[in-house]
This record gives sequence, C-alpha cells and structure tokens, in this order.
Amino acid sequence: MSRKVVFLDRDGTVIIEKNYLSNPAEVELEFGAVEGLRRFTSAGFQLVIVSNQSGISRGYFNERQLDDVNNRLADILSSYNLHIASWHHCPHLPTDNCACRKPKPGMLDIANALSPVDWASSMLIGDKQSDVGAAHARGMQGFIVGTGQGFKNEKWAQKKGIKFFNNLVEASEFALKT
Repeated sequence: MSRKVVFLDRDGTVIIEKNYLSNPAEVELEFGAVEGLRRFTSAGFQLVIVSNQSGISRGYFNERQLDDVNNRLADILSSYNLHIASWHHCPHLPTDNCACRKPKPGMLDIANALSPVDWASSMLIGDKQSDVGAAHARGMQGFIVGTGQGFKNEKWAQKKGIKFFNNLVEASEFALKT
C-alpha cells in the first residue's frame, strides 16, 4: 500500500535559512513549522525531508556535520511529537548534473523505493523553484512558502500558477481543504 507524503525542503522551509548550516546549535524552526507539520501528520501524511546540500561538495561541512544538524532538528521536532519518516540529501554541486539534486526527482525516487508513495495524494513544499520542479517531475503538487528565499520566488509562482503561502501553516490549511 502506498503512503501519502509531504516532502519538505529543510532550509528556509522547516528551519530558518542559515547559508550552509553546519552547527546544530544554530537550528531554529521557521515560524509556523510546528503547527503546519502537526496538521499534515494529523491528516495521515508522513513527513520526508529532501534537501540540496552542496555545502558538502564545497567543503563547508561534511556528512557527519549534516547528520548532527539533522539529528538536532529531529530532537526539536520530537519534543513536539513530530517525526520525520526519512531524510534525503544531495551533496552535489549544481554543475555536477546528478540525478538527485532538485529539481531532478532522485531524492523522491529513493524515498519511494524505501516505501511506496501515493504521488497523486502527496506534495512537496519548499522555498525555491527547484522544489516545485522536483514535485512536478513526479506528478505532485508543489507549493512555495514565503519563508527562507520564498518571497524571492513569489512573482515567479504567481506567473506559473503555483500556489504561494507565507508559511507551512497556510500551506497546510490550503492542502488539507482540497
């Protein structure tokens, strides 16, 4: 049986964008993240993180530091009884032309291989055009939130007919109504 998933970009969507975050002590949740994530899980969605992390290839941090940041986020979310079903990241540079870097759907495919996804009932929420591109590559809805770099993409989203929300709370309110 396939599952309903909300794929989430990490930086700028769930946590405050810190440009190549490598220090777990600097993890801070975005406004509305907890409430939005609670609404999705209450509606039966699993939460999956899909995050481009080129800072690894750039030498700004390593896999262990990324794990430490993710573990800190998991601990914070756990204190709110929220659980991330799986974590996926792309360590490559944009010029590497890999299959996993959003807007390509490689991370989504890996999540699907672990546990089948009901693509038609799932969605991807992020703050960049590449997030929406990955969603569309698998036939899902893609939403832009205005946190992180999202407001830079508001006009683009409007032109393309892509739903734009101020934060995860607003995205969850819309997604769970439709």
